[in-house]
Amino acid sequence: MHGPPKKTTTTPCRSWREALTCSPQNMETKRSVSSKSSEKQQISIAGAGNRLISHDRIGPRVLRLIRDRYGPGVELCDIGTSGLRLLDYLHDQALLIVIDACLMNEAPGTIRVIEPDLDAPGTELVANGIAGRSVLNTSIHQIGPLETLVIARRLYEENMPRRVLVIMVETRDIDAMTERAACRKVVEILDREIGLCRIQ
Repeated sequence: MHGPPKKTTTTPCRSWREALTCSPQNMETKRSVSSKSSEKQQISIAGAGNRLISHDRIGPRVLRLIRDRYGPGVELCDIGTSGLRLLDYLHDQALLIVIDACLMNEAPGTIRVIEPDLDAPGTELVANGIAGRSVLNTSIHQIGPLETLVIARRLYEENMPRRVLVIMVETRDIDAMTERAACRKVVEILDREIGLCRIQ
């Protein structure tokens, strides 16, 4: 004869730094964060950065380039220099794409597209094609979009997009010509990914 089911207890996370390494099973699920958008879109593109700073304006510049490109169903989100603002735009959409300037010690304008495993411990979150290299703390912002996504996966699971892509652009020593070329390549990536999402 089976006894009463055992009660499970969870321990809330005390800080965002702790959330990066805690197991989801040991985290307390918080209430969902509401989206700023009253009409929730199925695809969101978030650009991080400061349009006034040359090495940190990739996100805002790409958002400006695609302002009228995709039409209804695609939400453009300028999250500025605080990765935590990304929490406002998580609403169980089909696809979230984040664009961010990063320091990866690669050639200026190098682009990495990753589909992060947000269930992995923070120290094991690695970029596809960069074997063994953690991509946490590569953003030039104190709390970047990747760190925010790891936190959100543990605290706001019901709001998480079904698929997340992060487009990282190396901006160390980037010049204007390289920046423009990188922005065009990012738009090509967006065209491909949004097209694939819409036909699924």
